[in-house]
Amino acid sequence: MLRFTAAMSSVATSKEQMQPLTVKILDRPNGPQPGDDLSAMRVLASKEIKVTVQPLTQTEIDAEIALMAKVKAAYWDGIRNANTDQNNVTTDLHAFQECYLNDNGELTWVYDYKELKNHGIIPDELDNWYDLQIWRLFRSSNADVIAHENLLVTRQGDSKAVTITSYLSSETLGKYAEKYPQNADFQKLYQQPVTVDLVVTGTQYAQGNNESRVQAAFSRLSEGKTVIMIAHRLSTVTNVDQIFVICDGRVAECGNSRELLAKDGIFSRMWKNYQTSVQWKVTKEVQ
Repeated sequence: MLRFTAAMSSVATSKEQMQPLTVKILDRPNGPQPGDDLSAMRVLASKEIKVTVQPLTQTEIDAEIALMAKVKAAYWDGIRNANTDQNNVTTDLHAFQECYLNDNGELTWVYDYKELKNHGIIPDELDNWYDLQIWRLFRSSNADVIAHENLLVTRQGDSKAVTITSYLSSETLGKYAEKYPQNADFQKLYQQPVTVDLVVTGTQYAQGNNESRVQAAFSRLSEGKTVIMIAHRLSTVTNVDQIFVICDGRVAECGNSRELLAKDGIFSRMWKNYQTSVQWKVTKEVQ
C-alpha cells in the first residue's frame, strides 16, 4: 500500500522564508498499523518542494493579544447561558469551545464543534488534568454546586459562592509560546488563566414580583452614578459594588455579596436567616 507523507517545520518569522516540503511515497504492503516506524519503510519515490512562508507580522500578533484580552474580560458572557447576573446564578452554565471576532468585530462564542472556525481563542488543558481525570478545560471550586467541565448547576438550600477557572490560548499563535519561550508576546497567547466568581442562589431564595420591579427601576436610575443605599432587605443589595455591614455602631464587614457570603460572617448568617424567613407562611390563625 502506498502512503504520502509530508513534513514542514512550523515557524514564526519576521520575514518571508523559503521552506522545504517533502512528499514521500512509502511501501506499506500491509496498510497502516499502530506503532508504524515510517523511517524504517522503503521509500519508493520522494520529491522536495520549496514553498514560501509569509512572515508573521507584529500587527497580527497585537490583534491576537487584543482578542485574548477581550475574551478574558467577557469570560462570564461565554459561559453564562440563560443567567444574566453572576451573583444570582439559577440555571446551568454552558461551556464554550471557541471564541472569535465576527465580521462586525463582535465576539462570537462557539458551543458546537460543527461551527468551529479553527481560529480565535480556545479553552486549553488545565494543570494536572490527565492525572486527576476530574476536569480538563473548566474547573469548579465547588463541584457539588457547579460541575467541572459541563458546568451543570445543582442549587443548594443556601446560596453558594463558586469560582470557575480556565486557561485560554490562541488557536493559531499559542503554539509558538513553547517554541519561543523568551518571546513575551507569544506567552500572552498561551494558557492564560481566567476566573469568574459566581453566587449560585439557594433554593430557599424567593423574590416577589414587586421587589423585582423595584430593583430593575433602581438599577436604571442609578446607572452611571455613585449611590449610597441604606437597606434592610438583603436582596436589595446583592448586586451593589460594596456592602458595609454595621454592627454595634461600627463597620464589621465590607465587600460585595459574593465576598461576604464566602466569609461566613455576619452578612452570611443574615442572608441565611433572610432566605428562611421569606418562606414563612401563616397557615392557621391562633385564637
